[in-house]
Amino acid sequence: MPSNYWLKLYHEILNDTEFSSLEDRLWRRVIELSLMGVKHGTLPPIKSMAWILHCPEDELSADIAKLDELGYLFVRDDLELCVDDWQRKPAAVTQTRTCREYIVWRNAVKLRDLDVCQACGEWQGESHAHHILPWAEFPDHRFDVDNGLTLCAECYKQVHRETRAANGVG
Repeated sequence: MPSNYWLKLYHEILNDTEFSSLEDRLWRRVIELSLMGVKHGTLPPIKSMAWILHCPEDELSADIAKLDELGYLFVRDDLELCVDDWQRKPAAVTQTRTCREYIVWRNAVKLRDLDVCQACGEWQGESHAHHILPWAEFPDHRFDVDNGLTLCAECYKQVHRETRAANGVG
């Protein structure tokens, strides 16, 4: 795989809210499978992966099914299981999150809040425009400034941890 594979994976881990909102086990599983499939993107048989990862085959199969559903894995025409191409997979999300409308929304939220975290009241340098109604579940509210608030990096992570915990995930 090209060297920018690692940069894209790193970018997804740090910046993509879809990726960061995965439950902890699935988040870890994406990293593990990405490491296994780094050479050609093709993953070994489930039995081999379960042995390498020290986990039950049925648990790994369930995780793989969920990650396939979410678009982090795919089955090629020759029926081989592959780690998704990080340059292709997040294209729709990345394009949406970098489109003019999103950038205008993000900047408007931060400007309205004076770039101050609305949870802790601090300005800590790095801030995030956070969707109050989740991005994936409320597409009609994605660019509504009233559906956003500015959070510092730590509060942003905490809000997502609490959301996952409230949903019984991670």
